[in-house]
Amino acid sequence: MTAQNPPFKFKGLRFLSLVAISYVSLVVTHDEQAWLSLQRAGQILAQILPIIALVVVINALINWWLPPKKMVHLFKKHGARRGWGIAMIAGIMSHGPMYLWYPMLSDLRRGGVPEGVLVTYFYARAVKVPLLPLMVDYFGLLFTVTLEVYILIAAWLQGVVMQFLNRRYGVVESSCGNDDR
Repeated sequence: MTAQNPPFKFKGLRFLSLVAISYVSLVVTHDEQAWLSLQRAGQILAQILPIIALVVVINALINWWLPPKKMVHLFKKHGARRGWGIAMIAGIMSHGPMYLWYPMLSDLRRGGVPEGVLVTYFYARAVKVPLLPLMVDYFGLLFTVTLEVYILIAAWLQGVVMQFLNRRYGVVESSCGNDDR
């Protein structure tokens, strides 16, 4: 194993154990309610499993087509401006639960993408494209556009603040082309 490919480590073992212990104690104390709860959890899992599988496939395709090393190379080659833009657009376009994106973002971070860019991505997720028409209907176009622009400016500022704090307090950022940020 190289330093860039650490061995797989199941990180949710404690949580899984806690859930299992909770269900066992529920079965012992409230038999019927526990079985209803397990049945409902199974139904929910059956509903979301195809979506989770699709996200895993999309993440795998993205990692195959645009692996973290290639992303880092793009940041080095084109500089930070493109990095901020990619982070904002990706944040706006990404949907679904945030935790499904954590593995890919962790790979990017390990690969050398600056933390400030990742923070910008996280913050830009506040813009929800599917909800924009509803927001315009309730609040008007001017309010919606103004708010979304402020959110994107704040996303960029959060990333800049993160970079500043990393530099100020001696946190070594990844070795991506940080010279023109």
